[in-house]
Amino acid sequence: MSDGASVCQEGYDLVYGERAEQYGEPVACYRRLGEAWAHLLNIPPIGADRVALMMVLLKVYREINSHKRDNLVDACGYLEIAYIANGRK
Repeated sequence: MSDGASVCQEGYDLVYGERAEQYGEPVACYRRLGEAWAHLLNIPPIGADRVALMMVLLKVYREINSHKRDNLVDACGYLEIAYIANGRK
């Protein structure tokens, strides 16, 4: 997918472009996912920022085991979501 863009720029573009079109506004989606995970685990709700950070950890784990550009692009996108979930946009 890279057209010379950095992995961070590509992740950013996905968050506000293709992924938003496919899945909706990211913070709202991650908030709902955090609520679902919490319900499954029988714990208090998990905030959208924490969900995004857990997804970063998933991508880091995958990258450690096998390099793939997608791991890094997605991790950057998840970090952007964590950032905006904390009201920083």
